[in-house]
Amino acid sequence: MASARCQQWQRKIGIPPTRVALGLIALLVLLAATLPLARPASAQTPAGEAPTGLTVTLADGAVTLSWTAPAEDAASVTGYQVLRRRPDEGESAFQTLAADTTSTTTTYVDATAGEEGVRYEYQVRALRGTTASAVSNTAELTLPFSICDRTQEVEAALLAAVASTDCALVPAGQLAAITSLDLSSESIGSLLAGDLAGLTGLIGLDLSDNALTTLPAGVFTPLASLTGLDLSDNALTTLPAGVFTPLASLTGLDLSDNALTTLPAGVFSPLASLTTLDLRGNTGLTYSPYLLSVLTGLVTLDGETYTRPSAPGAPTDLTGAFVAGNIELTWTAPASGVPTG
Repeated sequence: MASARCQQWQRKIGIPPTRVALGLIALLVLLAATLPLARPASAQTPAGEAPTGLTVTLADGAVTLSWTAPAEDAASVTGYQVLRRRPDEGESAFQTLAADTTSTTTTYVDATAGEEGVRYEYQVRALRGTTASAVSNTAELTLPFSICDRTQEVEAALLAAVASTDCALVPAGQLAAITSLDLSSESIGSLLAGDLAGLTGLIGLDLSDNALTTLPAGVFTPLASLTGLDLSDNALTTLPAGVFTPLASLTGLDLSDNALTTLPAGVFSPLASLTTLDLRGNTGLTYSPYLLSVLTGLVTLDGETYTRPSAPGAPTDLTGAFVAGNIELTWTAPASGVPTG
């Protein structure tokens, strides 16, 4: 039936149906070519030209951004959006610092940037009403350190290391470039937790022949690259738990000739790279040899080749008894070796 109708329609118009179909397709292609392509909302080009030439400077303690207004359609700009991130602090995305300055002024002061040694990155968008342009170039600034409030002897040594007399503004890059610091024989009685901040490139630190009785928690936190630490000839009586935790690269530690009598459990646990340890001259110091078992790379102890202790024997004569509603276990300590627990 359909074939008969098709033949009747062909006789009436005198054009084969296939040619009609091809003609319709060609018409549709022509129409499509003359219509603008629709874009998803997320792919729309931001309105207007972006700011250019963004810079960031530090002057008189203020972090100031400056940029050039868009050359195209500048009269329609109503304000600017300021973005910031701290990439070294784990911020991968830019955060909005100022949603709208509501001004066409091409400068902005970041009053919240105040962390010493932190790198700040900035971008700016031009606003035309509620529509934002693309972002400007990225400008960055690492805030300098003020070392004026550090222990006097530390401040003097750092200024000498960077060849400066201004303790207020020491560029972070200069502190990070210091690889060796000699603070020996300075009669230092105590340290501040932040005395060594910014010394991320330090490899050797000599604090020997001073009057230290303890170490503040966190004092070695910035020193991930440190390989040698000399604390000999002080008056250390205790070591804070975790004081050596940041020193994963440490290979040599000298604690000789102090006043240590005990060592905290796990005090050497983070020091997997340690090869040399000196504990001589600490009168009355006692510790289980198994405290050093975590030092898998230890080669020299107290100036002699280190011999790793054998594993302690097993407890014997284990018995159990039900006493006052509880099960109490008793056993005999191993005859060989001195277990730590």
